[in-house]
Amino acid sequence: MPHLLVPCRRSVFPESMARELRPEGIHVALVVFDGFIDTEFAR
Repeated sequence: MPHLLVPCRRSVFPESMARELRPEGIHVALVVFDGFIDTEFAR
């Protein structure tokens, strides 16, 4: 079931960046868009 590990792998990089950059006051976020944004291309 390797597909179950994908969300975990996706979050490792931003979590690592957040730990490293937190002392400098920089916030890190992971935003996943699951769908289309209403644009001409999507219509």
